[in-house]
Amino acid sequence: MKIDEIINEIRGLARSQGFYGRLLEQIMAMKKYDPQEYAKFAEDLEKEGFENTLDLILYFEEGKHCKRKMWKIPVTWECYGTVEVEGDTIEDALKEFNRIEEETEGFSLPEGEYIDGSFRLSDDNPEELKSMIELMNK
Repeated sequence: MKIDEIINEIRGLARSQGFYGRLLEQIMAMKKYDPQEYAKFAEDLEKEGFENTLDLILYFEEGKHCKRKMWKIPVTWECYGTVEVEGDTIEDALKEFNRIEEETEGFSLPEGEYIDGSFRLSDDNPEELKSMIELMNK
């Protein structure tokens, strides 16, 4: 496939898939603002020798267009929800909650809502985080 055919295929995929819409925007911006990089990008894509749309999709879905390695990074976020606990008073209900958590397998996770601003790396220690990342990316 030549670059014009590739872009037309991406344009068609962009109508129904956000990834390809963003990809198309990036390619068009590259063509307009960095013609030299676009020419290299086009040459690299044409060298792939795509025979059909499926070849093109697999190329992008497998991340072969990325020059840098993709890493799995551990992240954490918080949610809040509610559970129902019996008790005659608030204090009794809190004691019952603690008893259930200590003496049983605890509660099933309730429906929850994301706590704004809670998304973060899973560990503050850079060495521990690096070890976790290395394990996740073996």
